[in-house]
Amino acid sequence: MELPGGGLLAFYNGSVSAALHDVYREHDWLPWRFNNAPHRWWKDPKLRLKFCDYVASQLGFKSMDDWYSLMLQTFCELGGAMFIIIIILQKQ
Repeated sequence: MELPGGGLLAFYNGSVSAALHDVYREHDWLPWRFNNAPHRWWKDPKLRLKFCDYVASQLGFKSMDDWYSLMLQTFCELGGAMFIIIIILQKQ
């Protein structure tokens, strides 16, 4: 069974986040909140910083020392699992 909008998503290589980002350019999308953020997104240092700022704001961090208490599981639950994987792959 084909779903409506499949042709549109095919244009964006099946990426809902890419389609929405293109259609609603004025909105500040947070790609990590989608089920599948594009892998290439995590390669941009500015966007990785944006994610870290998001984590700090979600957890109420007030200083850089607050990062020492962050658990990997929490980082991943906030959407950073692919961030970690990309960093590891870049180091290899």
